[in-house]
Amino acid sequence: MDDIDRAIEVLAACHPREIQRRGWHFQKNNYYSALNDCAFLESNRDLWDTLELPEDIDWNIEGQLATAKEVGRFVDELRDVPETGPQPGPSWDGTFHWVNGMWNNADAIVQYGLMRSRSPKRVIEVGCGWSSVLMAKALSRNEQKTHVTMIEPNPRDALLKRLPPDWTLKTHMLQRVPLDLFTELEAGDVLFYDGSHVAKAASDVNWFFFRVLPRVNPGVLIHVHDIFFPGEYPEPWIFDRCQTWNEQYLLHAFLMHNEKYRVVIANRMLAALRRDEVERAYKGVRPAIGASFWMMKT
Repeated sequence: MDDIDRAIEVLAACHPREIQRRGWHFQKNNYYSALNDCAFLESNRDLWDTLELPEDIDWNIEGQLATAKEVGRFVDELRDVPETGPQPGPSWDGTFHWVNGMWNNADAIVQYGLMRSRSPKRVIEVGCGWSSVLMAKALSRNEQKTHVTMIEPNPRDALLKRLPPDWTLKTHMLQRVPLDLFTELEAGDVLFYDGSHVAKAASDVNWFFFRVLPRVNPGVLIHVHDIFFPGEYPEPWIFDRCQTWNEQYLLHAFLMHNEKYRVVIANRMLAALRRDEVERAYKGVRPAIGASFWMMKT
């Protein structure tokens, strides 16, 4: 018996709540577990490693391409964005740069272009970071004044100090924000969501889909991040990080036979299906690849 086997033997004898209380989870692989079983996935690749368009959803591919061309009208404004720079901290001057590890390429281009093209009166951003920095850059060039509300339970002070002082910050988890806030969004406004990516009891993902979206008015533009249609979550995330995100599956089911929402642009999908046309629209400023998903309530 090696050290790992001995550790497993000790942990298996503990009550799961005692392990959780110390900040960890420990459970045996089994059919009912919500966690990915890497051995099962490796031996059954044909069940998941595909690039097929999910069925029974109107993907609006031509409309997506039109959105890419729409945002492409503003890519020249991003040519001055530096490739690299410091992370938010004492030496950071608030400048957005491409290699930030979180928000770049097509995701940044589309967000910037939609903020410029649609010029929303209100934006609610759930989950703040580099996307907030780029949004501030875009909105500063619009004639329309935009009221921005940020919902971020773990804000970074260095980042917040560089954002417009009139933006409203709510340091609560999404589930504790009054739902009336979301009914204030009107047609043309934006709901930008980048949360935990995990649907489970009392999670922000469940709250967003089951409590927030029903209260959003028609015409509101809605963003969800880290969506990889027509493929799966990235293989390194599954096998190297042993990461079990499932928000994409919930979104998949949500969109099936759903005529109340129209796909505006799915960055990973459009790059997979119409890469050359998207690259032309973005004029080579950055690669077309991304993982943002935008839809509109109709």
